[in-house]
Order: sequence, then structure tokens, then C-alpha cells
Amino acid sequence: MTGPEDIDLHAEIALLLESVPADQQADTMRELVEATGGMWLAPEEAPEVPHYQELMVGGIHATGATMAEAVENYLAQAAGRAA
Repeated sequence: MTGPEDIDLHAEIALLLESVPADQQADTMRELVEATGGMWLAPEEAPEVPHYQELMVGGIHATGATMAEAVENYLAQAAGRAA
């Protein structure tokens, strides 16, 4: 369950990601997840085919075939839309 402090965290993350070019959002999100004590599960060297990746921060758990997709799913959830 997310509390008011988590909602503020998600709003801050979403605002920060808006100012980052799309091709850099996954790297920025990784830094934010690690700075907030969240979880980032992705291989250091991704294979050529998409595979399972996930992140979790402030009570939101997002997955995707690529980390960019996981970040997109996180942002959808943070905005209140089920991804």
C-alpha cells in the first residue's frame, strides 16, 4: 500500500523523467530507484532479444520486456492508470 510520502515520491520521479529524453529515461530511473532504496532487476548486458526486467519503488512494481517498457509501465501506474 502506498502512503502520502510515496505519492509525493512518484510525482517527483515522474516530473524528473519528463525532463529527460526518452532514450535516457531507463538510466535515469535506475539512478532514482537505487537512490530511494528500490529494486532494479535487469542484466548488466542485455541480450539482443527482449526479456523480463522489473523495477520496484515506493510500492509500485513494474515489469517489461525491456527496461524502457518497465519504466513506461511504472509511469502509467504512478499516474493512476493500470498498465
